[in-house]
Amino acid sequence: MAAPARPPRPRSGGGRTLMLLGVLLALAAGTIVIYIVSQATTPGTQKTTIVVAKINLPANTVLSSTTKDTTHTLISDAFAAEDVPVDIAPVDAYKWISQLDLDSKLNNYVVSGGFYKGEFLRNPDPRLHAAGTGSGGSIMNINPAAVPNGSTVMAVDVHGPGGGGGKPLAVAGDTIDFIFIMCQLPGSKDPNGCEVQDTLKNIYVYAVTDNQLLVVVTYQQAKELLFLVATGGGEVVIRKPSDTTVTASSQSNVVTRATIVNDFGY
Repeated sequence: MAAPARPPRPRSGGGRTLMLLGVLLALAAGTIVIYIVSQATTPGTQKTTIVVAKINLPANTVLSSTTKDTTHTLISDAFAAEDVPVDIAPVDAYKWISQLDLDSKLNNYVVSGGFYKGEFLRNPDPRLHAAGTGSGGSIMNINPAAVPNGSTVMAVDVHGPGGGGGKPLAVAGDTIDFIFIMCQLPGSKDPNGCEVQDTLKNIYVYAVTDNQLLVVVTYQQAKELLFLVATGGGEVVIRKPSDTTVTASSQSNVVTRATIVNDFGY
């Protein structure tokens, strides 16, 4: 009698295939997760902040930190900060520091070459020149309304309160008084000594250079100021913008040796 035949074993090849497929899918998913995480944690493109033109700036535009009219454009309206990738920023691009920095660097500069919106500002930029220099520039273009007919702009070598030989502390737009000390003037209150008093008052500062104040004065005041500078020692005091009072010139505001003795008990 023949032994009973065993039933055939099920083939296991399909199970192995499914297991292998599952392992491959898990590896692929892990690779995708690692890639996403690495992209999320990898720093983005390095950027730098530079200055660009906010608007089109035609030639002969005068840049100003305070004045906006038919010839003047506010620097804050003309230029702005923009973040750009480091690899596309020009080497000589003007780096943004602050609006105050930009105002101090570009105030009273004239656009000679013109800017299109979005163009980079260079450092230095050949399309800009200080008023009074370059092609077609005149220092009188800074603020013509501040110089009435019959007045003139005069440069004075004074350094303001506490100046000490550096750049004047006054800035364009300030109003100042001149105080001078004069000695041994015949007919003065103290002809054998020295006197100090305020002289020209409420004088408008038109512009400032590295070592001079450019002030708006009449021709007569210009001659008086020339005499005072040449024969005495002078300083300026800066008024606050809202103070337009003018004290009368008289003997009452003169300071002499007697005044010092009386006030301080010498």
